[in-house]
This record gives sequence, C-alpha cells and structure tokens, in this order.
Amino acid sequence: WEFRSTIVIRKAKWKAIFYPLPDTNPKKFNQYLEGIPSLPFKNWTDDEGKPYLIWLFNLDTDPTEQNNLASTNLEELNEMWLEYVNKFKIQNR
Repeated sequence: WEFRSTIVIRKAKWKAIFYPLPDTNPKKFNQYLEGIPSLPFKNWTDDEGKPYLIWLFNLDTDPTEQNNLASTNLEELNEMWLEYVNKFKIQNR
C-alpha cells in the first residue's frame, strides 16, 4: 500500500517500508519506527529522485517489527522493489 510518498510492500513473511527523504523523521509516519535504525538507499528513489529510508522485517520471526533486516537481505529487497515497480508500470499503461 501507499500513503503519501511512503510505500509498504508485503511478500509472504516479509514487510518492507520505503520512506522518502528529506522526511527523515519516521515519527511522522509511525511512532513504532522511532527507535529502529533505517537504511538509506540511493538506488531506490521516488518520482522526484529523493532516496528512501528502508526497513525490512521478517514477520515470522519478528511480528512486532523491531529488527530492521534491510542491510542483510538486499536480494529480497530488490525482488520486492522490482515486483512493485513492474506492477505499478502495468497498472499505469
């Protein structure tokens, strides 16, 4: 789903959150992200070219979303992002 510029993608046990900069205060999005470090990625950008802060959670082992696994699961993030982009392109033809 999308909320303003924030994108949340679910795929099986995974949940990824892409939160665009310069809105670097995650409290604006949701307070539960406040203490969880994000991972900035320049290769994922919004329509204006702003990079996203990224969180990735394994909901099977971390249902309360406390451990950001983005830096250790880049392949999964890539797959999720590509599926999202491809679906978006198909819907907007």
